[in-house]
Amino acid sequence: MKFLIKSICLLYLLQLPVYAAVAVHPKAGSTSASFLRLGIGGRPVAMSAYTAISDDVQAVHWNPAGLSQLKENELSIMHNESFQGIKHNFLGYAHKLKGGYLGLSFITLTVPTDLERRSGLNENDVFDPITEVEGYFSASDIAGILSYSRKVSPSLYLGGNLKYIRQTIDIDNADTFALDLGALYSVDKIKNLKLALTLENMGGGIKFIRKEFPLPFSITFGAGYKTVNDKLILAIDFKQFVDDYLTTSIGTEYSLTDMFVVRGGYKYRLNGNPLGDISGLSTGLGVNFNNVSFDYAFKPYGVMGDTHRLSFRVRFQEIRQLYLFRSKPTGKKISKEEISLPVQKIPDIDKYTYTLAETDAKFIPIDNRTFRANVTASAKQGSIRKVNFVMPVPAQSEIKVYFGETDLPELSPKVSKKKLIYRHFNIKPELRIKKMFYEIRIPGKWIDENNVNSEKIIFMFKEERNKYLEIEGNKTISAGDFYYYSVEGPALPFTVVGMKK
Repeated sequence: MKFLIKSICLLYLLQLPVYAAVAVHPKAGSTSASFLRLGIGGRPVAMSAYTAISDDVQAVHWNPAGLSQLKENELSIMHNESFQGIKHNFLGYAHKLKGGYLGLSFITLTVPTDLERRSGLNENDVFDPITEVEGYFSASDIAGILSYSRKVSPSLYLGGNLKYIRQTIDIDNADTFALDLGALYSVDKIKNLKLALTLENMGGGIKFIRKEFPLPFSITFGAGYKTVNDKLILAIDFKQFVDDYLTTSIGTEYSLTDMFVVRGGYKYRLNGNPLGDISGLSTGLGVNFNNVSFDYAFKPYGVMGDTHRLSFRVRFQEIRQLYLFRSKPTGKKISKEEISLPVQKIPDIDKYTYTLAETDAKFIPIDNRTFRANVTASAKQGSIRKVNFVMPVPAQSEIKVYFGETDLPELSPKVSKKKLIYRHFNIKPELRIKKMFYEIRIPGKWIDENNVNSEKIIFMFKEERNKYLEIEGNKTISAGDFYYYSVEGPALPFTVVGMKK
């Protein structure tokens, strides 16, 4: 945490002016496609700083690398009712692939159709410089964005956007292509701290009739920190546009409950905010219903007026599971309970010591096609401590799942010298399980004796022959002589490995 505070203070001091300067940048107004500067999403805009957070589909605007932080497919819609009748909208979708996330989104900006058209033929007439209204026209902007993001290492996410940009003024229009690049890095020494860097709007300018106007290229550096329970989020961004002074944005999010969230932020522009100090303020709130979120953001623009953003996000694993209103639960709602389980040998497989997880509890519907068991099972012996189940069908009877644990090297994947294998686990569910939530424990003695980084424990799920899905475990607690790690993954055999220091 001290490292984060020192970094923020240093970056802030570097932007302080050596001498007083005018508020208007020398290149102000020289770029095109200004609608690309407008923030997307009720949650990000309310916080003002979001580059290092970016954990939803709205990351396509803030940092495309953040798409890889999603756990499910996600759809988002936003409407921004701006001042002077200007309407700003966003539609985005992110889809999970084996190698990362693919996103497709659209941004539109429309102005009223009653803009007055004047020729300016009499502007040299000192007695009557204003020409008569010759008609009315409108203007609009649109951007189509194709995004891709991938987690290239346990600590590094990379992503990019390919943009198609089109602007229309009356009967004239122009278009171009642009590229965004983003990176997101998890700091090893400080858990839950992430650093981010983005390069936006790299490409050719937009040419109207004769003159070409460059795109608003920008560089952003951000940092974000989440507390262990994710109740409090802190973020800061430093953004530099090619035609404006450096801006510093700070933001926070606090979860009052699992359902209600409050947010706030402030953006300061070097040499002052042109529309007044109040224009740097932003605030908002969020309401979460399982896989659905509603977010609102209020942002004033001084004498220009206020803006109100309302966005909607829904998360799902498959397209067929996209339901705005879930069916009424039919199963009996149960609370979590501990089930002590014996360790036993399975006669037909003598290489493993199997732990039998068994319960007759009813499943709770997540949506019309997916059900979750809220029962937690733990064994007195072995490394598997807890498991939760998600299934595509409701359980009509008891559920039995066998877990095998061994350190036999022939059953484990080949790993680099920087990794050390802890155990190999096999799983044999009697019913088709779609997803599982595992918690294992690792002796602190094994961590210390092998010089393993306790913050870097990797679960390697065996998808195919010599092909593994790597998921970093979330360190939950350190209790007694053990470290506890949790992860969400498929119902497949997996190997737990530790990263050496």
